[in-house]
Amino acid sequence: MMRIGAIKGRVSLGLLAQGYSRIVTIVIQLVSVPILIGHWGLEQYGVWLLISAVPVYLSLADLGFAQVGASDMTMRIARGDRDGAQVSYHTIFAINCLIGAIGLAAALGFILSPLSVQLIGPDHATQSVRLAMLVLTAHALFSLLQGVIGAGMRAEGQFALMATFIATTRLLTLWQ
Repeated sequence: MMRIGAIKGRVSLGLLAQGYSRIVTIVIQLVSVPILIGHWGLEQYGVWLLISAVPVYLSLADLGFAQVGASDMTMRIARGDRDGAQVSYHTIFAINCLIGAIGLAAALGFILSPLSVQLIGPDHATQSVRLAMLVLTAHALFSLLQGVIGAGMRAEGQFALMATFIATTRLLTLWQ
């Protein structure tokens, strides 16, 4: 049985990690908009918003598999069923890889279709914008696997490490 001090420590670390995650989100949102508008101008920033909308929605495509898998793995580990937890982990990893491959294929089909030109506008549907859409899509779909990694960490009782890992990854991708 876990001691009260250990529980308080884990809760405190979890709160600190979540606070750090919220600060990262706020900093990214407050800093990126003025920088991008200053660098690109309003029209190009508007194009960026258009091309980044679809990939952002794709990052939500895991349909909750990572969360359900995390709960299943946590319960299995609590019962001492590490082999079952590993099966759950590999299953949600494979499902998210499949969803990611389908999402990437669909996004590529959209990017190469005339519909993308209509959405973005013929003046802005350049090769560099299409490449940016593809890179954004791949990045968003990578977040599906990040969710699976986080689910495994949460199941192992490493919630604070998971929250810190995900927030730091988001922060580091800002500097690319």
